[in-house]
Amino acid sequence: MAVKMQSVRTNLADLYNRIAALLNGSWTASGNLDSQQIAAQQQALLLHSQREAQAMLAAAQRLEAQRQAEDVVLQQAAIQSYLKATTLAPVGDWQNGPQLEMKVRGSLK
Repeated sequence: MAVKMQSVRTNLADLYNRIAALLNGSWTASGNLDSQQIAAQQQALLLHSQREAQAMLAAAQRLEAQRQAEDVVLQQAAIQSYLKATTLAPVGDWQNGPQLEMKVRGSLK
């Protein structure tokens, strides 16, 4: 994902350089057709740069959502571990005392 983000940043820098060159070219445009062509190229580059910015934002939001999902999973695992460590297993019915089996050997006489 970092490679993609770096690629998008490089593309955006290139786009802004092109826009700056087009703006400089608009000063030397001679004629209506040149001006219209430069304006159309500027508009196309601006739209492209907006799409790239949206792609960067979407990628950042996906990464944040993934990080939050991982945090939730870790918290749930921690809760389960805590419950296992603090919950006692049932050992019988303690209302009538411990349930023991006693055998008497021999006779009671």
